[in-house]
Amino acid sequence: MNYRVVKQFWVNTVDNVFNFFYKIVDFLKIWVDVFWAFMDIWYHFFAIFGNLFLYIYYIFLFIIDKSTESGTNILLTSRLPKQVPFRPQKAYVKDSYNPIPAMYGVKNIAETVASSITPMRTTPKGTKTSIVKKLFTIIRDGVDIIVELIKKPVKVIGNIAARRMKPVKEESHKTGSLIEEYIKEYEQKRH
Repeated sequence: MNYRVVKQFWVNTVDNVFNFFYKIVDFLKIWVDVFWAFMDIWYHFFAIFGNLFLYIYYIFLFIIDKSTESGTNILLTSRLPKQVPFRPQKAYVKDSYNPIPAMYGVKNIAETVASSITPMRTTPKGTKTSIVKKLFTIIRDGVDIIVELIKKPVKVIGNIAARRMKPVKEESHKTGSLIEEYIKEYEQKRH
């Protein structure tokens, strides 16, 4: 029998022993990576809620800061003017002053003008109302109601916070150099 064949099997056996332990180490490394990936998943999941809480918290601080600085309400607590549809005035009112003097010989002009005026209708006769327009009007009214429901608690909280806040008095400015003040403070702390 050739000794090189025997030696080759021995070398393969030693290689397989080392490969066995290397593969165990690789397997453990994979599980360590899986563990850290699992921890990373949960960290980022809870970070979503942490960042959302901080966002709301800092928005609330921003509202308080702006309302105390300027003394006026900001967008979340201000009242927007409501849109009122245009309604035309009457063409003739009996109690108003008649601009045509009597000297021109026209006495019954007001009555003839009043009799010729017909009241205006909201929609012209013979036109169809759009279903899409009505649908969008209903949706807009619903959104307005939802926005009002959201804005009411914010307005109440803003008003409560505004009543409890007091403006901070500013300190009077000292004359002199800032460098000298810093040197004095440094010497006082050193002693």
